[in-house]
Amino acid sequence: MNKEDIIDYLSENGIEEVEEIDYKPEFFVFRFFYDFDDAQLSSARSYSDDEYDGESEDPVWYSEFFLPYLSELALDDVSEIMEEIIDEFDIKVQYINYENDIDNYDYCEFVAVAADKDKNINIDTILEELEL
Repeated sequence: MNKEDIIDYLSENGIEEVEEIDYKPEFFVFRFFYDFDDAQLSSARSYSDDEYDGESEDPVWYSEFFLPYLSELALDDVSEIMEEIIDEFDIKVQYINYENDIDNYDYCEFVAVAADKDKNINIDTILEELEL
């Protein structure tokens, strides 16, 4: 498994901020951020305004419509990229995303673990060991 090739692939697919997290050598643990563009943010706002009967940009608007829409959008796009990485590099990958909040909604943070196919990955255990 070539970590640099994976980082390059992520970069080619719009994921630029990739940070390796030190862990056991047989695993590639990395953090990255999915940045939303203006069109995605505008789409999330439109969706939230259409779906929510209350006041635009109140706490419920954010927590039940806007932020979940963005989170789902990021997860869909990242899932597609990770499936391509799995196929391209013939490896295993597990990943999680962290909930974004009202103050930092223009990006979504992810942590991923990649390993050769013969390795067992348990991302929960790895994150616990890393205290993330």
